[in-house]
Amino acid sequence: MSEVKLSWEDKDDSRLFRLQFQTPEARVTHQLIGEFHAALDTVEAHEGPCALILCNDGKFFSNGLSFEALIDDPEKLLNSFHTLLGRLLGFPIPTVAAINGHAFAGGAMMALACDFRVMNKEKGFICVNEV
Repeated sequence: MSEVKLSWEDKDDSRLFRLQFQTPEARVTHQLIGEFHAALDTVEAHEGPCALILCNDGKFFSNGLSFEALIDDPEKLLNSFHTLLGRLLGFPIPTVAAINGHAFAGGAMMALACDFRVMNKEKGFICVNEV
């Protein structure tokens, strides 16, 4: 099962990309990171004006790093995740985190790496609970 789905809508001469996490908690795994990079490659290759929205349905925007992946190889997961965050921070196309549920730990970091964040104040929290 895919952990990330990329879709888009064209309007006039611009394109709005939507990267939607496909698992209920959108925990950060090696698979999610790989699919996220592939989606960013697609967005970056688009010629013409565009923007990217990150979102998820349900209770979580992202519930952070996968504990299972951390136990297996913490250094590999953290290095891969830091690379993804760096790419998102420097991404040449405007990014928006549509935080429609909890964004904890790594999920909060993904949201903070976007250029803009919007959040439903009635639905969820954003926090870096490790600090």
